[in-house]
Amino acid sequence: MIDEAHAPTEREEIEMLVPWYVTGRISAADARRVEAFVARNPDFARHIAVARDERSAAVEVSEAQGMPSARATDRLFEAIRAEPMPRSVAARRQANGLLARVRGFFENPTPVTVRYAAMAAAAVVLVQAAVLGSMFATQPAGDGGGYRTAAGPETSAAAVALVSFADGASLAEITSLLDGVGGRIVDGPLKGGFYKVAIAAANGDGDSGAARAMEALRKKSGVVKLVLPSR
Repeated sequence: MIDEAHAPTEREEIEMLVPWYVTGRISAADARRVEAFVARNPDFARHIAVARDERSAAVEVSEAQGMPSARATDRLFEAIRAEPMPRSVAARRQANGLLARVRGFFENPTPVTVRYAAMAAAAVVLVQAAVLGSMFATQPAGDGGGYRTAAGPETSAAAVALVSFADGASLAEITSLLDGVGGRIVDGPLKGGFYKVAIAAANGDGDSGAARAMEALRKKSGVVKLVLPSR
């Protein structure tokens, strides 16, 4: 007996087909179903456009990380593909009348909607990590050998903090904030998305100056999510 209470709507079935549609890994019959649904529901074209943008973002992030973009993105969509295919249209029709015919895309998020949101968040984190990584990437330190951080030669530090930057913080904002407190990134990204920031002793009065610098970091909630002491 069909569980009518859980039978998907036509919109939910089409949402489940979108990942295959945007990658071209879909049968001709299912592609026609998607296109016919979009023709009847023009607003759904935005859903497909978002999926394509997210796929493009995943490719760009992979390239920035030096990974083979096509294979990396394919693995992501293969994970989606491994999930069970949507139920038949017959099941949807038998559930007709028990479920609302039309649901707002963001009013009742489906598992696919949540998955796309997670993909977008992951892309933001990876891009931020790639950009911040350039701030402390090792570089040759002259003919004498050895390495130094991109922020400059090693100097004594009054304190070392673990800093988690806000997802929307720009490189300019982060650089300006660190310059203002005499800080520089010396390691990261670490577990939990933290970066190790050294605060120069010259910019404060020992422990009290370091404490003021860390408090200044905490107050910049638009740039910093969390600041923890470290050694």
